[in-house]
Amino acid sequence: MRVQYDVMVQEFARVLEKKGFTHEDAENAAIIFAQNSLAGVYSHGLNRKIGNNPLIMAVPRSNGEHAMIDCAVSQFSYGKIEDCRLKGLKLPVPGGYDTKGELTTDPSEIEKTWRVLPMGYWKGSGLSIVLDLIATVLTDGNSVSKIGTFGDEIGLTQIMIAVDPTKFNTVEQTDAIVDEILADVKSSEPIKEDGEVLYPGELELKNIKENKERGIPVVEEVWESVLKM
Repeated sequence: MRVQYDVMVQEFARVLEKKGFTHEDAENAAIIFAQNSLAGVYSHGLNRKIGNNPLIMAVPRSNGEHAMIDCAVSQFSYGKIEDCRLKGLKLPVPGGYDTKGELTTDPSEIEKTWRVLPMGYWKGSGLSIVLDLIATVLTDGNSVSKIGTFGDEIGLTQIMIAVDPTKFNTVEQTDAIVDEILADVKSSEPIKEDGEVLYPGELELKNIKENKERGIPVVEEVWESVLKM
């Protein structure tokens, strides 16, 4: 089913206001939820020891079509695993381990163990550990291991670093650099004959535009649970 964008925002805002958010904050947060189409699930647990810390990096363009990567450090986010299970789909490649310790593409089996596979195997594990170290050292906040003792996803540590590209180039120069690199990426021959090569964040821009025009695709079971809140 699809839920119209405005309806989705209104319902999320209503739920957040009931939770104590101000009207303005609830609306702003609801817009973020809606634009992420119910897929943004954060979890501190990856194999019970290292975090599934989201890594987000972006390079701006003046037209608003920024290049951006927003990903968990697991092969698939918990939200994606849940989404595939609710839709009755298998993961395209193994995403974690089943109860027998075997790699599987079955999302329901992975949810039984929550032993999700790090992206790039040991490279993803190493990245997760270093992200945890950087965030905890620079903020004196809670580490993944400490958050794991809280029983819920509270007291999370986040770090945000912003660099103004106009300190190094003009807006026009930055646009030209980004446009040139992305154009080169998109000139690559697609694997499938009717396929398309996308730059990081391009698919999300397409989805946001489509969702605002046609409504947001959502599993009916999930939407019904939102309406009951």
